[in-house]
Amino acid sequence: MKTDINAFSKGVVTRGVIHPNLLDAELQNSYGVHTPGDLLNKMLTAGEFIKLQQKILEISGLDTTIEDDIEEAEN
Repeated sequence: MKTDINAFSKGVVTRGVIHPNLLDAELQNSYGVHTPGDLLNKMLTAGEFIKLQQKILEISGLDTTIEDDIEEAEN
């Protein structure tokens, strides 16, 4: 099974953002979009999205590899 990295990235970020509520229909309507992912595309530049994604991955612990986890456990 292949992972759609773009969908994964957008999903991680949309679920990681607490405020503003990206599911808010009024907010989505104000930007002329219908999904949280499309809202992020309207609100952020590509660079801002990448920085936000990196921070969310760091906070959630998804920025480490299995090798990193093994090394940490051994120490």
